[in-house]
Amino acid sequence: MPATGRTPGIRRAVLVLAAALIACLAVVLFLPGQQDRQEGRQESGSEDGQTSGRQGGQEGACGNADGGPTAVGALPAPSGPGLAGLPAISGKRPAFGIATEGGFGLPGQWDEVAIALGESPSLIMAYSNFTEPVPWAGLEAVAARGATPVVTWEPWDPATGPDQTRFALSTITAGHHDAYLQQWAGALRAYGKPVLLRFAHEMNSPWYPWGADTNGNAPADYVDAWRHVHDLFADAGATNVSWVWNPEAPACDSLPLKAFYPGDGYVDVVALDAYNWGTTRENEAWRSARELFAEGLRQLREVAPGIPIVIGETASTESGGSKAEWAEGLVAYLAAQPDVQAFIWFDYRKESDWRIDSSDASRDALRSALSAR
Repeated sequence: MPATGRTPGIRRAVLVLAAALIACLAVVLFLPGQQDRQEGRQESGSEDGQTSGRQGGQEGACGNADGGPTAVGALPAPSGPGLAGLPAISGKRPAFGIATEGGFGLPGQWDEVAIALGESPSLIMAYSNFTEPVPWAGLEAVAARGATPVVTWEPWDPATGPDQTRFALSTITAGHHDAYLQQWAGALRAYGKPVLLRFAHEMNSPWYPWGADTNGNAPADYVDAWRHVHDLFADAGATNVSWVWNPEAPACDSLPLKAFYPGDGYVDVVALDAYNWGTTRENEAWRSARELFAEGLRQLREVAPGIPIVIGETASTESGGSKAEWAEGLVAYLAAQPDVQAFIWFDYRKESDWRIDSSDASRDALRSALSAR
């Protein structure tokens, strides 16, 4: 039950009314780590009690439409002039973001993407795990470009695989890692600039130690661990940190996203991941952006109305269709969703060649689509 004592039904009505008022007044409310979210963390509650599976939702089979977007604020605006000689950040929505294989350690890869597309990314994402310190130099390198860093923070040791108990959700909630977590909270507070912290993503799927049904995890275990980590940051005064809750785009038989939702007082941004695998894997097929994301967007709008939405990871293979057309369709589809603030392209050659420039046609199509949005 919420700390205010309101019932969930009344609380939902209040949220809907607030969203409507926001739309009427055209007020931008979202700020990184805004204080009112920190103060509201006590018991907002869900309504119900570097590898990725990259599955992708199946909107067509589920038969669900996207649903209507609710009024939202905006992600952090680009700040500063950026680096001389590079294309500018456009400021358009959906904003363009990138995750490159060199992470925060090879800024030259961000430059290559910017030059290829004629637009510098406004979001730059990299991955850190619980064996690593805060990537201070990388955060500063992103900020120097006028962009906002997105840190995907993973509670595991990637070298050990998914079947590990050292960083089990129960150990996080029990406080076994508090000293490490407090180091991160203090360092990010000292950094001071906006940071999007994407903690323990794709929790509704089984391929990470914190994932559903792995190591005996239940959705409530994830919610408890999230709240514990969030509260340590709030207690440290790290109000420049915005919390990104990022499930995998659901399939028809997935657990409902709301089962994993920590509550509005604990989340600043909601996100989805999905990939177009084409014909590279058995039992997969070529999927449009709508087929990948529509069901997930519907659920996000139901669970967290009024909270900004980001596509946390996405990309397409070349196998099974036209990647160029897919890229154009992705931008057009997301541009038609006014509550989707940004998307981050996973520019890796990994299980497939997800890179923007896997072909000249793919690169040119994304460049054209970004320019036209």
